[in-house]
Amino acid sequence: MNQQNDVPEQGIEEKLFEAWREERKFYDFRGAARFLIWLVALLVVDLLIDWQIFFRERWETPGVLLLILNVVILARVLWKEWLCHRKPFDPVRVALEVENKHPQLRSVLVSYSQFKDMDPEKIQASPALLKAMRDQAISLTKPLDFKEVVDFKQLKNLGLVCLATLLCFSFAGLQWKDHMRALFMRLIGENADYPTNTTILQVEVDSGKKSKVLNLSAENKPFPVKAGGEVLISAKVDMSKEQPPSATLYWSSDGMEEQVEQFRFQDSKGYLCKISDLTQSTRFRLVIGDDRTSEFALSITPPPNFTQTKATLIFPEYLGKPETTVGNLDFSVPVGTRVRWSLQCSPAISDLNVTLGDLTISAEVSEDGSTATFEVNATETFRYSFPYVRERENGFEYPKEGEHEVEVVPDRVPEIVFQSGTTSSGYATPKKTLEIDALVSDDYGLGEAYLIYSLGSREEKRVSLEKLDVARISGIQDRIRLRVPLAELLGEAPEPGDDFVFQIEVSDEMPPLGTHRNLSSDRKLSILSEEKYLEWFKSELELQLALIAKARDSEKRARAEIENLKVEEKKE
Repeated sequence: MNQQNDVPEQGIEEKLFEAWREERKFYDFRGAARFLIWLVALLVVDLLIDWQIFFRERWETPGVLLLILNVVILARVLWKEWLCHRKPFDPVRVALEVENKHPQLRSVLVSYSQFKDMDPEKIQASPALLKAMRDQAISLTKPLDFKEVVDFKQLKNLGLVCLATLLCFSFAGLQWKDHMRALFMRLIGENADYPTNTTILQVEVDSGKKSKVLNLSAENKPFPVKAGGEVLISAKVDMSKEQPPSATLYWSSDGMEEQVEQFRFQDSKGYLCKISDLTQSTRFRLVIGDDRTSEFALSITPPPNFTQTKATLIFPEYLGKPETTVGNLDFSVPVGTRVRWSLQCSPAISDLNVTLGDLTISAEVSEDGSTATFEVNATETFRYSFPYVRERENGFEYPKEGEHEVEVVPDRVPEIVFQSGTTSSGYATPKKTLEIDALVSDDYGLGEAYLIYSLGSREEKRVSLEKLDVARISGIQDRIRLRVPLAELLGEAPEPGDDFVFQIEVSDEMPPLGTHRNLSSDRKLSILSEEKYLEWFKSELELQLALIAKARDSEKRARAEIENLKVEEKKE
């Protein structure tokens, strides 16, 4: 009897297992269908976002981000719609689902599944009662098909939707296979472009000094442009495709709104456009037909400035002055001074031209381009300027505005001023004592002094004042005092009727020595005998007394007139 019951009991287990397998198939099909629908939907959304937004705007957002987002969404869909429903085999759970389908079983199948393997002694149940429950379960379930708990008809619409989705996607993939290929490549991080009716092949920028063909598929370093200069942008498209009559340039500088400019196709030159007066970093992009470029950057190269100016003054040796430096570009120097300029430049330069009057020279530039030096011997006042300075990195030339001046001060000849004690021109006796009192000065330094004299028709003589016991003059100002009888100076007494003429000559230290000199006005003494000199002196005295008397009379008349005016004023 037990052997006969073993076969049916095994049949219930198999039927429950088959029902579980059918249930697993149901969830697998439903999960796979929903997963495929989500997958296709996400690919369509990815294509629209990446093609119509990221690609058209040339955003730097990589497709890998979309791939990661897709993986996250699909992982959640896979779990919620599929994996969480694939439960392991549980006879009790399957039995409950069968009884929900067949209420007439009244928990017999569930009880059978729960107690079929239990020992009656452990659960303190009657073996006969357990056997009766098993027999009843076998009897009631024998005609039933447990697979009915799964209704595959529910998946009909889902299957049709999934099939339609796959067919549409396959058809679209064949129709737009290039788009799909580009999408998949971009999703894995490859640099790929979607097909366009117009294809931009090349973009070139030209600043006049240098040009560059930009890389359309990778990031470019900012293209350098001269400050205040202009840049010419040219673009070429694939001639085998659509060729629009014009292109659109979008550009903006720091702190300004985006500018839009249209420029037309110009035969073999392609599309040409010019941006002028650039003073700030600028970004631009091109749109030609349905193709467009990413943004390109233009960097402004500032003009080199003199961050420090220094002029070293090397004075003529005879001045005895040490080298000095000045920080200005305008200054004055003594004639013959050697001037050496040293200009600190930023940014670095490669060439600096200097115009000195009608002469143009090139300054010497250091290896690192940070210093420019030039020098000149200042012999006369001159103006100088910098027609241009060439920036080192890109070779841009900039004019340096403004003109500067070096005033060259000439070395003046010494000045001689006779003081009141100096013998004046007139008459003298042979016993006359010559007296000289003169103030001499020079702008840099005094040299030698001479007494130059002549007597009658005799040859003129020059005598150093040092030989006449006059101390050597020095400094830039000194005083010459000399008192000597004419007879002692001449070596003999002059004769009446002779004329004695004398001057003072003073030179400075300017080489060659003695060539830069000055002569005082001459003084003339007519030599008279003592009798003639007394007659002249007497007549001169009478003349002076007459002049004094005349002046006194004039003063009396003036005083009388003033008194009359005072009387009349009182009467009024």
